[in-house]
Amino acid sequence: MANPKGSKNLELTPKQKLFVINYTNPISPTFGNAFRSYKKAYNCVKSADRATMSSVYTLLKQDKIKKTITIYQQKLF
Repeated sequence: MANPKGSKNLELTPKQKLFVINYTNPISPTFGNAFRSYKKAYNCVKSADRATMSSVYTLLKQDKIKKTITIYQQKLF
């Protein structure tokens, strides 16, 4: 049975959710910094910066990520 509000489409993996939380939480040391939030959520400290930045860009282009970020930001302000 489909969710009437379509929120199932916004289901994130645990790492995606952690990324959004790190990115949108004002008390997080990675707040507002997608690159650092991604590295923390995906535990890719040793990855090359160029590869990580590409992954961040791909993640931020996803509609479910953009919508979830907007939802979290609206809850904070």
